[in-house]
Amino acid sequence: MDVELKDVGNSPLYFGILGESRLDLSPRMQSLLARRLLALLVSRHYGLESLPEIATDGNGKPYFPNHRDIHFSLSHSRNVAVAVVASAPIGCDVEHISDFELTPELKDLCLNAAEQSIIDRSAAPFVEFTRIWTRKESIIKRSGHIPDNPATWPSEDSDVVTLAYPSFILSIAPS
Repeated sequence: MDVELKDVGNSPLYFGILGESRLDLSPRMQSLLARRLLALLVSRHYGLESLPEIATDGNGKPYFPNHRDIHFSLSHSRNVAVAVVASAPIGCDVEHISDFELTPELKDLCLNAAEQSIIDRSAAPFVEFTRIWTRKESIIKRSGHIPDNPATWPSEDSDVVTLAYPSFILSIAPS
């Protein structure tokens, strides 16, 4: 697998992608790869020799208890793993673009009326759904608070960076 490391804009935000392999990876392997990538990022950008201990807060948001100044987020999907580190709260989400049935029930569950309208008008509804969903998840992961109703989760935030790759979409929500 290829590792792609990028700096985003002028902010102290760094992310890495373990690029697509030809095989789907087990969820356990995806998680291990995301953590390896996180270790690489904290070594490169914060000078840490090993991955610090990871804990989770009351909402399940992971953090480094002994390095509270380093914020991170992890995501993975099928054969892609992503890690993001920053000096302020951060969230990321990666999802593969796939054809699935965008039923009215699914749209009502996940999207508000404006987002549904965007998808209904789109020439590529699966791509648009994936774009909106990754934005929602990255914003929620940044906040560390998960509201019960995904349709109410925000998807619009001028700071969110969304990157489209041939088979997946990645969104990063910096503070």
